[in-house]
Amino acid sequence: AVVVMKSDGVVADWNDRAAGVFGWSRDEAVGRTMADLIIPERYREAHRHGLQRYLETGIGSVLGTRIEVARLRKNGKEFPVELSISPVRDGKSVLFVGCLRDISERNALRLARGEVSRVTQRMAMGEMAAAIVREISQPLEAVAANANAGLRRLAGSAPGLDKVSAVLQRIVNDSQRANEVIDKIRLIFNTDPPTKEPL
Repeated sequence: AVVVMKSDGVVADWNDRAAGVFGWSRDEAVGRTMADLIIPERYREAHRHGLQRYLETGIGSVLGTRIEVARLRKNGKEFPVELSISPVRDGKSVLFVGCLRDISERNALRLARGEVSRVTQRMAMGEMAAAIVREISQPLEAVAANANAGLRRLAGSAPGLDKVSAVLQRIVNDSQRANEVIDKIRLIFNTDPPTKEPL
């Protein structure tokens, strides 16, 4: 959309694309104050100050750059636009040519991509949590099974110490394996930098 504004803030021209984007026809827009037409109320005072500052000093912070700002449609709804403004001098007077592009769809796509990324991350964390549970469950189940086997041997009439010792060694091995899994999990989720031991 191309919108031309005079130095008094009044719309001088308004192309067909501007009519499609904002909902105001060219006849409705030309001759009206730009700020009242398409600038949200909370930004109107800053717009007026910026215009006055440029007219007095020739300095405009947004001129010649591309910025993202909110604008208003005829129905009062705000939407994001990409805007670039260029001053065009004609003798003593100046016109401001604004080129605007509705970026609602682009922003919606960016938000959707962000949401997909968050969902994917949550799914990955869920899969990782399930894998962690499986990894820890196996040695813990083995510890419980071997401990029960050791208790049964000790409850027998003549427990063989070599068999009880073998069962206890399996319990120790399974406990160590569970601890190794837990240490690996700690390493995965540790975000602190490694601390150096004092010399």
